[in-house]
Amino acid sequence: MMTLLIFTIGITLGWVLSSLHSIKHTSNGYFTIEPYDEEETGFYRVNMRIPIEEQTDLIHKERLILYREYSQK
Repeated sequence: MMTLLIFTIGITLGWVLSSLHSIKHTSNGYFTIEPYDEEETGFYRVNMRIPIEEQTDLIHKERLILYREYSQK
């Protein structure tokens, strides 16, 4: 029973520490995909935008998570 308790505490502590590390070292942004030209060439233009509040310590971040932003066309 004690082994199960120690195992559960270890898993919980690992999850909490991993989450805190991820929050501190990750920033968020958005991207859109648009066709490069009107013809069906298969090429696309990818535009990326990072909100102002996410840009403060961007140089110190390890990861940038991009979410797809659907254009209003």
